[in-house]
Amino acid sequence: MVALEDLKEGAAPLFDLRLDESQRGKGLGLAVLRALCKLVFTSMPETVRFEGQTREDNIAMRKTFIRADFLKEAHYRLAWPTNSGGHVASIAYAILR
Repeated sequence: MVALEDLKEGAAPLFDLRLDESQRGKGLGLAVLRALCKLVFTSMPETVRFEGQTREDNIAMRKTFIRADFLKEAHYRLAWPTNSGGHVASIAYAILR
């Protein structure tokens, strides 16, 4: 599942990417992320940056961001609520055109 947000002119688009557990570990996240970058930067010529966030404990997605040439830009402490009632950090990444 992929959702794009903040697609209005002048905004920095964000995305949400979720892979079914059975599809993880196959390199699909990198392929999807690269396709999203191509889609956003091709169809939105005024867009200069594209952003995403993940939980601090989602090591696979953090590695995927790096492989796709995104850079870590922020570390929001205890910003992501968990199902157990606790919180973990949210890590923000972005790529520039």
